[in-house]
Amino acid sequence: MAYEIQNGVAEETVPEGIEYLASSSNRVVALKAIVRDSGEPAELREGLEMPRSTFQRILSELQDRNWAEKSEGIYTATPLGEYVEGYFDDCVGTMSGLDKLSRFFEYVPFSEIGVGMETLVDSEITVSGSYSPHAPTERLIEALEDADGVRGLSPVITDRAFEAFSDAIADSGVTVKNVVEKKVADAIISRYTDRLDEIGETDETGTYVYDGEIPMGMMIIDDTVFVSAFDEDGIARVLLQNDTDRMLGWAEGYHDRYRRESEPLDLRLGHA
Repeated sequence: MAYEIQNGVAEETVPEGIEYLASSSNRVVALKAIVRDSGEPAELREGLEMPRSTFQRILSELQDRNWAEKSEGIYTATPLGEYVEGYFDDCVGTMSGLDKLSRFFEYVPFSEIGVGMETLVDSEITVSGSYSPHAPTERLIEALEDADGVRGLSPVITDRAFEAFSDAIADSGVTVKNVVEKKVADAIISRYTDRLDEIGETDETGTYVYDGEIPMGMMIIDDTVFVSAFDEDGIARVLLQNDTDRMLGWAEGYHDRYRRESEPLDLRLGHA
């Protein structure tokens, strides 16, 4: 961050190059176009849906910044221009991910996540939207279809999610160790007893009841961690997917803590 002295006080200012690109999507598009390929303005502008005069003006601006050069009518990105485009693209990608993380932390306390932001920014993040309200749940169910082993924490349960769990166990032999809240266990017993009898409980597969609140959903599917943030109505709003070693290590310890403080669902069903 740059600083300017105003009336004897140091004030932060946004670097001019970042401000230049951030203030106009056309400038970003034009820079990407010449980084992608060299060419004459008409060739570079093809498919961009940008007025010719605007594109030509931006090319001249990029030359002034030494981000582009012109030779015999052909525009080419300079090494500096290529670096700027990559840096800015990475910055936008990081900020996009941080915006989604902000949504996640609307529902989950920072204190519950035992890894730093440098780990979380590597997550693939799925957010529910007006056109895809169940996108986080559907992404999790999709991951279950190819799983070999699952360890989970479930503060809520839906028919769709329970069906996916049951099918994975019955049809694919997936090993599942799932810890649920008491209210979820009561719902499972009242609504899915026949299905429980069908899939059975074994040393490799079981449901465990935690007599307390589980603040978020979490699934360790093979070696990938999925963390779900639920709203007050029990709807999954954000899903983090992360396969780093640091995230996996934290998630395994987090799951084990709840598992140790839980009892098998079999005891509530009256099974021996």
